[in-house]
Formats: sequence, C-alpha cells, structure tokens
Amino acid sequence: MDPLQVVGYEGLFGLCGYLIILPIISFMPCRFGVDACVFNHQGFPFFERPFEYFSAAFSNGALLFFCTLGIFSIATFNIAGVTVTKNINALARSIADVTRTILVWGIGLIVTVSAETIYPNYEW
Repeated sequence: MDPLQVVGYEGLFGLCGYLIILPIISFMPCRFGVDACVFNHQGFPFFERPFEYFSAAFSNGALLFFCTLGIFSIATFNIAGVTVTKNINALARSIADVTRTILVWGIGLIVTVSAETIYPNYEW
C-alpha cells in the first residue's frame, strides 16, 4: 500500500475509535483523585470534558494554530515512518523512533538548563 494510504487508514481507525470512546468517558465519573480528573461546572469529576477543550481551542487563535501544527507534525512523522518501513525495513524505523525520543529529551534538557542559567531566581 502507499504510505499516505496507510497513514490515512490509521488516522481514520483512530478517529472512529475515539468517537466511540469519547462519549462514554465524557459522562463516566472519575474516582482516581484530583490530579487525574477533569471537573465540570458543578464540581463533579469526569475523565474528559471535550466541549471545554474545543471551546478553548476555537476561542484562542494561537492555541488552534499549535493544535493544527501538532496534527500536521504527527501526520508527517507517521508518513515518514511508513515510508522508511516500506523502503528500508522495520529495524530502521525502530532506530529512528528511539533516536527521536533521545533528541527530544536532549533538546528539552538543553532548553531547561539554559533557561535556569539565564533566569536563576525564577520560581519554576
């Protein structure tokens, strides 16, 4: 199959699964504690509150831009991964996945250390 077609089917499958699970977890009460739950306006804990998320994203242009950018970033990564698997092999894709994790961790570490060096008295 073409890599774009594989990624399209993968996205469609994920969307269908999410559309089935989202209504269930939107009304299911959460009993895992304050840090794991989202509270509605009456103070009851739930697993998800999608209407609040969508209203926040569509009311803030910068947040909507970065959400859209994230979607395209993940799609690009998936297309590249499927293309590597098709043309080279799955081992090369696994090595690329691990390398990506190490790079993200390393860049995050560099940004954190430099931010703490530039702003030493800031309370993180």
